[in-house]
Amino acid sequence: MLQGTDTLLGPVPPESEYLEAYRQLRASIFALQQQWEMRSILVTSAMQGEGKSTVAANLATVLALADKSTILADMDLRQPVLHDMINESLAPGMTDVLAGWAAVSEVIRPTGIEHLSIITAGSHAAQGSDIIAGQGTGGILATLAEQYEFIIVDTTPVLDFSAALDLGPLVDCVVMVARARRSIAPVAQAMKMLEQVGAKVPGVVVNDVLPQDRVSAEYGYYES
Repeated sequence: MLQGTDTLLGPVPPESEYLEAYRQLRASIFALQQQWEMRSILVTSAMQGEGKSTVAANLATVLALADKSTILADMDLRQPVLHDMINESLAPGMTDVLAGWAAVSEVIRPTGIEHLSIITAGSHAAQGSDIIAGQGTGGILATLAEQYEFIIVDTTPVLDFSAALDLGPLVDCVVMVARARRSIAPVAQAMKMLEQVGAKVPGVVVNDVLPQDRVSAEYGYYES
């Protein structure tokens, strides 16, 4: 991802290298779909501050811009931010469904972008982190898969909290986000942990790329 990495694309993004970078990520995902089913995608990072939530939101956006019915789900119950990005309330949302307080259909909201909906983190998100590991999460993802072509899930960093390891086996693949010019060791450790629980991690999105970093590629999505 090019510098300016915290920018949301929005419903009518102007032509730019930034937009083209996300188109390339979308093309990589479409190509990988030829190898295995890839509809539910978990977006995470090794540590805080890598830009994973912005990548999740913008990936969901470019899929919707390609006329793919897409839902963006916030399962980062420690520091949920997707609701702030689109100026929505935190609740009702994911935790309300997992706690049995609401049906899935009651927490799905439009985003202002055609073909893109969102489920925010929900009531008392920080106190509800343990319920991500329960059996209800798989049922929610299965329900969403009946309605949407793509499910993009934002979750906590792998090395800080357990949610990504709980969710990894429940989705079709995991996309790791890492900022350029940081140590690769935490990323490698996080990928190994995900693979140990049975998650598929086909690649890494390299975020916050500067001109001097762009020797071999403008956008990093590398198969492991």
